[in-house]
Amino acid sequence: MSSRANEPENFGKPAKQRSDEDDIIEFLRTGNGELSDKQKKLFDIYDFADNQIRNLVKESEVVNMLMLKYGVKRATAYRYISKTKQIFGSINRSEKEFWRRLVIEQCFDSIKLSKSLRDPKGLNGAIAQLIKATNLNEVDIDMPDFAALEPHTYELVLNDFSVSMMQSLMQAGAVNLVGMMANELNKSQPIPIPITPSHDSESTDHSQV
Repeated sequence: MSSRANEPENFGKPAKQRSDEDDIIEFLRTGNGELSDKQKKLFDIYDFADNQIRNLVKESEVVNMLMLKYGVKRATAYRYISKTKQIFGSINRSEKEFWRRLVIEQCFDSIKLSKSLRDPKGLNGAIAQLIKATNLNEVDIDMPDFAALEPHTYELVLNDFSVSMMQSLMQAGAVNLVGMMANELNKSQPIPIPITPSHDSESTDHSQV
């Protein structure tokens, strides 16, 4: 057998290297470690782009600002914007979450501004947008408290004669009451009570024939 049979699947393959963006995200999330000089420069670019986006500057204008400020080509500027969205929306690593977070922040700013201007219409509009952005208008499904649920209790009512007869049959081992109750409750039908006709009743029936 070849000695490679027990080797890990990725044996001999180069390990995937962490990108500068991975290190920046980790640094922002945990505060641990230290960025290299190159990563600090990249973070400065991403932070600048993020601030422009938050100020609602058009993406094409942000591209021009990056080209002018950092002396990069247009394609590189667009790539920086893409990386910016990845980094600052890195909780779920999706552009949609980046924009959702930005919208929520803008809603809070609009609420503060409307309150300072005593603008109830603007305040209501900002609150409505915040509710929509955070899905507060969706109804949460309430699940039952299973710990508080109690089992159903079934009460079997028999007359004195039936009780006396059942006790006699159970003492004689002729009836498995527990098994009968389980089976009949599953069928949702009354529990049959076996009755053995006496010799007197048989003689009475014959006498009537």
